[in-house]
Amino acid sequence: MASADAAGAEPLFWIPLLLGDTLTLELTLPSGLEPQALDLDLARVSHLFRLPFTLPDERYQGPDDCHVDLACVDDPLLECLARATAVVLYTRLDGGSNACTGTLLADDADPETRIPYLVTAHHCIPDQARASSIETYWSHRAEACGAVPVRAPERVTGGADLLSAQESIDTVLLRLCGEPPRSAGFVDWSASLPEIGTEVLADPEPNVTIRCLNCQCSVV
Repeated sequence: MASADAAGAEPLFWIPLLLGDTLTLELTLPSGLEPQALDLDLARVSHLFRLPFTLPDERYQGPDDCHVDLACVDDPLLECLARATAVVLYTRLDGGSNACTGTLLADDADPETRIPYLVTAHHCIPDQARASSIETYWSHRAEACGAVPVRAPERVTGGADLLSAQESIDTVLLRLCGEPPRSAGFVDWSASLPEIGTEVLADPEPNVTIRCLNCQCSVV
C-alpha cells in the first residue's frame, strides 16, 4: 500500500497488519538495477496496542454494553448488513492507526456485479493517502450465541481508490483494490427518502440510514 508523504514527494509504502515481532522484507528489482541504487528507509512505525478484532477464542470487550452479538439475534436484515460490513483499518501519514466500519454497496446499474464499492466515514478516510493504507476484515463472528469466534476474520489488503468525499455529511465512497471474500454481501440502496413511519437503523460511522425494502437490504 502506497501513499504520498505530506512532507515531501516521496511515497510511503505501508505493509499490512503484522501479528508478531519480526518482519522480513523481500524486494524484487527490475533487471539491470543494482541493489546499491535502491534507497529504502523505515520512515514510520505504527504499533497497535489492541487489535481491531479479537483473536480466535477471545471475547470482545467493548467500552460499554451496547454491542449486540449477531449470533444471538434472528433478524434477516441484520444478517444481510453484517455480511456487507467490514472493519476498516487505516494508517495516517504520521504513523498512527485506527479502525472504522464500512459497508459494501451494490452496483445500482448492474446489481449482479461484485464491484467492491464501500461507504464509510469522511473523518476516517478523508483523502487518497489514507484510502491507500486501508485493509478490511470480514465475517468475524461467533458461530453460536454466547460463544467466541473460533477463527480470525478474512482480510483484504491493497488499499482503495477514493471516489467521492463529502465532509458535510461525513461520508466517503471507496472502491477496494482487493476483492472482498465470497461470503460478503452487497446492500441495495436508494437515493429516495423513506416514507414517514418506515423503520430504519442509524449507523453513525458512514452516516447513513438503513431500511428494508422488498425483503432486501437498502441504504438511503
